[in-house]
Amino acid sequence: MIVKIYWAGLGEVREAGRLRLDGAGIRLEPATPEDRPLLENILKEPILIGDGRVPVWIHADLEPQRFLENLSREYSGSYLWASQPEKAEKRE
Repeated sequence: MIVKIYWAGLGEVREAGRLRLDGAGIRLEPATPEDRPLLENILKEPILIGDGRVPVWIHADLEPQRFLENLSREYSGSYLWASQPEKAEKRE
């Protein structure tokens, strides 16, 4: 599973990197070395889901698949957003 992170600023929109789920958890794939801190910060903060009555916090290190599946709901702003999860291609 892959989630792409996009950033918009100074008249440009670009992919800042990807978060890839593999057997060891979530692997960072920054577009540039300068993007690594952004991706690391996304993984540090839990995301909140729920219907408003019962909040549910999802942590990237405890539930990586569920975290990526819900990331686009948390990161959907004008300057920073996450794509819907995509199926990862098999690597050889």
